[in-house]
Amino acid sequence: VLITMGWITAYYLLILLLGFIVATPLWLTAFFIWESGLSPLKAILSAAVSSYAVIRGVDLFGIALWPGAIPKIIPGILGGGIVPPL
Repeated sequence: VLITMGWITAYYLLILLLGFIVATPLWLTAFFIWESGLSPLKAILSAAVSSYAVIRGVDLFGIALWPGAIPKIIPGILGGGIVPPL
């Protein structure tokens, strides 16, 4: 259970910092390599296909994806999100 909670926490932190579009393929690649035991090439390809499907599916509903809390690097994709006050 703790390992699963760690993976989920890592995913949420990646989304907060890097944004949904960047965090999803990075997290999936890491998960596929460490937990599934896939080769790095298969993990990268699987993560790319899965991420594309999820991101395009969400985009079809017109939902704006979180770009991340880091300073703006690539507008709308990596960085530039405003973190709400706690």
